[in-house]
Amino acid sequence: MKYRVIAFDYDGTLVDTFRFHVNTIGRIVRECGACASKEEIARLVGIPLDAIFEQTLPKGKNEEALLKIFYQVTGRI
Repeated sequence: MKYRVIAFDYDGTLVDTFRFHVNTIGRIVRECGACASKEEIARLVGIPLDAIFEQTLPKGKNEEALLKIFYQVTGRI
């Protein structure tokens, strides 16, 4: 049998990206004007991003503004 696709879990399996997640989420939180320690953020890594931001960002933060900050921080266009 010839395989056409090989799939694997890159995040956390081949590369430890935990520190990247903590630093990136922390930067997004700071850019939004909130404050959370690396320890607080580290406890939240693994749950969905919307839940993390709900717990760390000021209430009423515009989702469009949050996405803009996310893309600026992560380098996405």
